[in-house]
Amino acid sequence: MGMGSFRRMAMTAAAGMAVLVVGGCGSSGTPDGPGSSGGSTGGSTSSRTAGSDAAGSDAAGGRYVAVDSPVMAFRLHLTADEKLDHSQSHASASGSPSAGATSSDPSTSPDATPTGPSAPPDCDESSPANSPADWANLERNGDYLATFEVDPPRCGTSPPTSGNGRRPLFHSTADLTKDQLSQAHRFSIGSGTVVTFEQPYFECTQSCKHWSEPVALVMPDTPADRAYPTLVIRSDRAALDRADLEDLVKHRLSLPAPRSPSQTPSSS
Repeated sequence: MGMGSFRRMAMTAAAGMAVLVVGGCGSSGTPDGPGSSGGSTGGSTSSRTAGSDAAGSDAAGGRYVAVDSPVMAFRLHLTADEKLDHSQSHASASGSPSAGATSSDPSTSPDATPTGPSAPPDCDESSPANSPADWANLERNGDYLATFEVDPPRCGTSPPTSGNGRRPLFHSTADLTKDQLSQAHRFSIGSGTVVTFEQPYFECTQSCKHWSEPVALVMPDTPADRAYPTLVIRSDRAALDRADLEDLVKHRLSLPAPRSPSQTPSSS
């Protein structure tokens, strides 16, 4: 091999290494710390187009995944062995459950009552109207860790069931029980407010098992759809404990920047 060919190979290899280092040093190469806003950072891989999921890699083998549907938007830093599965959701860019129901209320208070779709006073708890509007599951090496979802207003007036596959919906902090409020932790991240608590859950067949599941209610300052003001993050069967869930929210979750008018879901 001639000296010129050797030099060209060396320069090509160096260029490839430079690309890897730049990817690792940019804002998409380090986890967003508390108070960061994923939608406004230079490393965001989401273009805030309704219905899109995007991903970007970092030098350590981790990556960012952005979920951006008409009703749910966030950005999460994943390790190399983690996966965020949004494929089973029924919310899409062409058919949001809340299409045409967005609120024009400028209030950004996390406890403000939205003017989006309202649930009927009484209905079947198992009806589609009493199911999450959109969701995604976080897994590590194929094992479930947590669910990310947005919920409609609760259906019915009786206390919600929490057991045997049914869990309460949380449209806002107004849905918390007195016990949940008494043991809640509240903190802020850059573009929203978070309330965490634990809820009892059971599964019974011939015998019963009981768990205390950690839940985080994340109220973005600018939700994807004001009719769905709360991102609910829950670890079913306590796959993560409360401290781990809070750490995930504080250090790995980013909330979006406001959508431009052309990106806001409409009734058309």
